[in-house]
Amino acid sequence: MSDKRTMFPQDGADGGTTGRDGRRRLVLVGGGHAHLEVLRRLGLEPIAGLETVLVAKELNAPYSGMLPGLIAGTNSLDDCHVDLARLGAFAGVRVVHGEVDGIDRTARRVTISGQAPLDYDLLSLDVGITPGMAGIRGGAAHGIAVKPISGFHPKWLDLLARCLTPGGPREIAVIGAGAAGYEIAHAVRRRIMAEADARGIDGTAFGFTLVAGGSLLSGSNACARRYARSELIAAGVRLVEGDPVAEIAADRLVLKSGRELACGAAILCTPGRAAPWFTETGLPLDDDGFFAVWPTLQSTGDDAIFAAGDCAAMIGQERPKAGVFAVRQGPFLAGNIIRRAEGRAPIPYRPQRHYLALLSDAQGSAIAVRGPFALRGRLFSRWKDHIDRSFMRRYKDLL
Repeated sequence: MSDKRTMFPQDGADGGTTGRDGRRRLVLVGGGHAHLEVLRRLGLEPIAGLETVLVAKELNAPYSGMLPGLIAGTNSLDDCHVDLARLGAFAGVRVVHGEVDGIDRTARRVTISGQAPLDYDLLSLDVGITPGMAGIRGGAAHGIAVKPISGFHPKWLDLLARCLTPGGPREIAVIGAGAAGYEIAHAVRRRIMAEADARGIDGTAFGFTLVAGGSLLSGSNACARRYARSELIAAGVRLVEGDPVAEIAADRLVLKSGRELACGAAILCTPGRAAPWFTETGLPLDDDGFFAVWPTLQSTGDDAIFAAGDCAAMIGQERPKAGVFAVRQGPFLAGNIIRRAEGRAPIPYRPQRHYLALLSDAQGSAIAVRGPFALRGRLFSRWKDHIDRSFMRRYKDLL
């Protein structure tokens, strides 16, 4: 472990507040992928004079890349989560179990639902997104949103149990045109069919549909889309494209065209939305309501506030809401928080134009996509598993 470094060499020069013990305070809001790296760095490279507080709604931080495996039954709940209380202890960080619902920038304070507010000198936001029902009537009542994962998992287990009972759902739909929809449709089918087979239930009674709305994997190249369609057909998953879901009822989906599909359960992998409290912070937001940040991951309206992951939008370098970017932002976020704390200039993060996507079919094969290239095979499934587990070991090995 390196020697402790000194924060804010010229005390008070930045106009920040000083705690009772003379230390400055960094508040981390949310346990997203980028904040995991901040905690790791603070544990390995502590800064003298800096008090850090993590405020997290959930004390077990999920890794979204392993969610399809959790659904399919190849990953355990522990495999997919990092214990924030233990990682915080490693980092010397105080962990507050709560949900931030506002920022008072004038007072440099975050408000926490049902708890006392926290003053800050530096603030970092990595709170993800909230479920997006994309204007689907009945979505909140009859749909199961995959995010947040903490809310999805118990609902998924309940759905799985109901599917395996007489009179339970037999037609299962996944709604979403992106990589998550594709992977989760495969994972749901694998798990239900495996559990049905283990119980002697006729698997032919089940039907699985992926309703893409637009075009499946529209941001990927044509070869990747062809592979994905053929893999869905081979798995027995019906694909509906070009006809978005307008309504989810208890026993059916109603599409925009008026067409109806039998559906006993609907899982939503539609794009998430920004939390409503973002608009009340006075911080600049992009057109979709996410925090606008420079390539340094600092707010375009307040350089004492950082944001990363899905809750942030980098101005001029817009990228999809994908976990790969949150993971890659982590080292830059950690480094820039430390640099800002020490009075040094931050370093810009420049996201790659093309990134590797590995899309699992939950049967031991995957499609590898990068820019104009796409390949598929079992090697890519093993590669994805190696990447996912290596990421988790980076943090779990510290506990």
